[in-house]
Amino acid sequence: MANRFGKSFFGKPENIKKINRFFLACEFKPNTDLWSVIEPFAYEIKPAFIYGKLGIINYNPKGFAIVEVGETEEPLLGYLITITHPDTILLLDKIKGYNGADAFNTHIRLLTHVYTDINKIVTAWAYVLSKIVTDAYQQIEQVEFGIWQENDKEQMALLDKITKPD
Repeated sequence: MANRFGKSFFGKPENIKKINRFFLACEFKPNTDLWSVIEPFAYEIKPAFIYGKLGIINYNPKGFAIVEVGETEEPLLGYLITITHPDTILLLDKIKGYNGADAFNTHIRLLTHVYTDINKIVTAWAYVLSKIVTDAYQQIEQVEFGIWQENDKEQMALLDKITKPD
């Protein structure tokens, strides 16, 4: 299987229980109010993107969520972070409403390909709204490229790189 840039994903598969990388496109990005909750436990923080959609799920205060992930979608900007402490992963799960595979969840944890550059791809977890939540909304307003903070210079530089033709 190849991505939109032609790079193959085949290779040695990772043990999913050991994957501690997360793609965050919402309120847990650097320089946001909630970032301080996970910042002491986050490493290798890089601007990144996936192919997906970010939606506004609350207006006051503003709340965002990934509503769809798929290689046919537009790029969705966020950050790739590595979390090494298991309790921090549990905390992030609880905050995002993920309670395990067999429980009621407002978000699910989905393994997805995350791009840190045009041809640099890693597998990471992304929190995506669960079907039960998306079914409850009549309509979710989309945020183009996931940009809800236009003063993020690292993300804007990455957007320029991935949207400019060669």
